Amino acid sequence: MSVVYGDICPSYDVVRYRCKRFKCGNMSIEDNPREGRPVSAVTEDNVSKVKKIVLNDRRVTLGQLCAETETGLSYGSVETILHGLLNLSKVSSRWVPRLFTPHQKEHRAQCSQQMIDMFDEDPDNFLTV
Repeated sequence: MSVVYGDICPSYDVVRYRCKRFKCGNMSIEDNPREGRPVSAVTEDNVSKVKKIVLNDRRVTLGQLCAETETGLSYGSVETILHGLLNLSKVSSRWVPRLFTPHQKEHRAQCSQQMIDMFDEDPDNFLTV
């Protein structure tokens, strides 16, 4: 099998385990569901809870966010949600978006173009009030 399939070939133990399950009558190749905690605490529900808390109070700290979520998110999970998914960063003790909205980008471009036009009209007196 390893000659035909190469790196994607299942190991001998996997083949032996599947054969044993097939002989017992289990024809499914899917793993059985397992109990326990989810692999990641970063779910849509948790992201929306953190976002709601931050939008209500932008001065909230990571520790407070961990305590205020009902599921008791860890410090690392809250940090992943804030920085990775919501694109927020802490500036002057407030959580602010790191990326501009399209409207903000357009407004900045218009202001910059106005400044360029003013400079082109009178470069010598551009910086005087």
